[in-house]
Amino acid sequence: MPPHSIWRSMGFALDGLRYAFRSQRSLQIEVIIAGFIVVIGSVLGISRLEWVIVIISIFFVIGMELINTAIEAVVDLVSPEYHPVAKVAKDIASAAVLTSAVGGLIAGLVIFGAYIFSGR
Repeated sequence: MPPHSIWRSMGFALDGLRYAFRSQRSLQIEVIIAGFIVVIGSVLGISRLEWVIVIISIFFVIGMELINTAIEAVVDLVSPEYHPVAKVAKDIASAAVLTSAVGGLIAGLVIFGAYIFSGR
């Protein structure tokens, strides 16, 4: 089987992103929160390094959400009936999203807190 062109592969990735955004309420909420974070960062005038940290945090959380969605889809495919091990896989994938979001929240509090509480 011949390899796909880079453009075709990118198309598949965009299809996945569209599907996840349309079907996953949590991803929609995360994107809205990311938008607010970008606005707050712009208003506060955070530094270039702080922007890098914020952007990495945003994309890390969104990436983890996409991985969680993929894992849930595969688990549903191979185990359509309830199974305790399937629940474990889904719960752990969800925990990965939660831990990345908590890490992003902590980074945001450190960065934005310095501006908000110091009056900068």
